[in-house]
Amino acid sequence: MHDLKFSILIPIYNMGNTIGDSLKSILNQSYTNFEIIIQDNDSKDETEKIIQSFKDLRISYYKNSSNIGAPLNMVKGEENCSGDIIYMMAADDILEKNALLKTYHAFKISDDIGAVTRPYYWFDRSINCPVRIKKQLNDKKDIIININEDNDDILCDFLSTLDQLSGLAYRKKYMKETFRNDIWTC
Repeated sequence: MHDLKFSILIPIYNMGNTIGDSLKSILNQSYTNFEIIIQDNDSKDETEKIIQSFKDLRISYYKNSSNIGAPLNMVKGEENCSGDIIYMMAADDILEKNALLKTYHAFKISDDIGAVTRPYYWFDRSINCPVRIKKQLNDKKDIIININEDNDDILCDFLSTLDQLSGLAYRKKYMKETFRNDIWTC
């Protein structure tokens, strides 16, 4: 089952107050064939110290010598990824225990699956009170969207799930364009 290696890419800047919880949620995943690539955009807080306190060999930390902006930081991070699947992760988010396993199963449906998104809840001060909820397109089953079909409604729905960095996963071999410099990709 571990034939797909995930590269969990965390572009980061001054997130020392949250990166520890994010890393714990990744390291506690039931699917374990992954590396964690942390691309630090020249943080000035305790980010590096907190990351270095984790002694897991799957964590690789890269720090830029200056702040190069979020899109270029993501490009540099992607260059350091060796996995088949790039799994984007924000430094202030946590994963459900089986998030990587569920994503793995989605990619195993077909080698033609290029990207996988997921529903999420965004919390502010209390986990009991989400401020944003993104639901599945169909809560009864996963949906495969074929980019060659002419179905604007489905494609629009798919694109509406892409407004959050964490949990967007894509096959590296299908990525022909890099992140753009003129916009925040998320």
